[in-house]
Amino acid sequence: MPDSPHLANMEAVLLANGIKPNTLPFHLAWLNRYLKACLANQVSPLSVESARAFLLQFAQSGKAQFQVAQAEKVIRLYQRHFDAGGQLRSTPAVLDGEVSSWSQARQKLEEEIQLRQYSRKTLRAYRHWMVAFAEFCGEKPLSVITAREAKLFLTFLALERHVSASTQSQAFNALLFLFTHVLQREYSDLSDTPRAKTAKMVPTVLSRDEVSRLLVNLENPHRLLAKILYGCGLRLSEGVALRVQDLDFGYHRVVVHSGKGGKSRNIPMPERMIEELREHLLRVRARFEEDRTMGYGGAFLPGRLQDKLPKASLEWGWYWVFPATRLVELPDGRRLRFHMHETGFQKAIRSAVDKAGISKRASSHTLRHSYATHLLQMGYDIRTIQDLLGHRDLDTTMIYTHTVQALNNSVVSPIDRMDFGFAGGDPTFTPQFQNQPPKEEIAAFHPHRRGNKRSYG
Repeated sequence: MPDSPHLANMEAVLLANGIKPNTLPFHLAWLNRYLKACLANQVSPLSVESARAFLLQFAQSGKAQFQVAQAEKVIRLYQRHFDAGGQLRSTPAVLDGEVSSWSQARQKLEEEIQLRQYSRKTLRAYRHWMVAFAEFCGEKPLSVITAREAKLFLTFLALERHVSASTQSQAFNALLFLFTHVLQREYSDLSDTPRAKTAKMVPTVLSRDEVSRLLVNLENPHRLLAKILYGCGLRLSEGVALRVQDLDFGYHRVVVHSGKGGKSRNIPMPERMIEELREHLLRVRARFEEDRTMGYGGAFLPGRLQDKLPKASLEWGWYWVFPATRLVELPDGRRLRFHMHETGFQKAIRSAVDKAGISKRASSHTLRHSYATHLLQMGYDIRTIQDLLGHRDLDTTMIYTHTVQALNNSVVSPIDRMDFGFAGGDPTFTPQFQNQPPKEEIAAFHPHRRGNKRSYG
């Protein structure tokens, strides 16, 4: 333990904030050095400028990056939990740059998400889990919330709410982002937290006949969108967000911009859909011209592109392949058109599945699973399919190899080898196995049966 009287309770503070016991001596050593430097220079250890100057000098002295991070962490914890006299505070202080309320945390969460250009779905999911975590913490001030509360929350989800493994993992990632980028606090190792069981699910796949029956029971434009999802293996979010310029009829390809993870990719355009897509765009062009005649603002543009290219929303290339039927009015009075809403298409798929008499639990994403599985059955290699699907990890694509193996299972059930011998409709029979092996051959595979003298020595 360092000799400074200011550090009497610091070890407990470090442990409570997720610092691992084997690194305690190093954290305390850096803090002791910082306090001595402040005393020598006659500056307050709670000053932001004092901490910044010390860390700069500390880094320039040749210390490794992880050691600088340790020093920065322990100094911030000291400033939050100790007063000017070196006494432990009853309530941790809020430092400059830290959020002090859940409303501030929500605002900063949105800023950090936009800074990293995460998707709107990620923002909605992380915001949902932050609100759920705040409700779980109740009346506790944000300044006293640590990784311990996060562990209790994740345990609650697994043991009380019985959420799935994927749901708990999403909550874990949301809290990790909250603590790391919003609250700027230690998010300690939660390996001993009870986790929901991970179920290894095989994707639901439709046969070609089932896909055909599904498409027949859809009406355009839902039918055309379903054809693109199946014919190109797109996610629903990628399909509805297609713009006119993404359909490259010259090279017969569909360009997916900003797919999952911000990745873009090229996918061959199905030959039998080329004319159908051309005819569809003629109908969409009529709506586009009507929007321009009425003086509407055109289509929504991604990110800050509206500010950089203010007239681009009125261009045909930026218009949606599947535009929504209704316009959206912005606070500034402009009326813009968004793409088809995912919910309406999902409802149409569920209705078509029911009308087609398909008993499988099929959704819009099932068309993507079917695309990958059918390509494998056609003999395409797994790497090609990985690129077409836009998977970052090959293991994600490998699940379809298990699906194909299950569909092509050549194991013959014993009941298929039985001759039930219904004679004249008489149900009284003695089952006989077809091609039954000799008794001595059976005995050879059962060395423990009485009378079997076969030697395995």
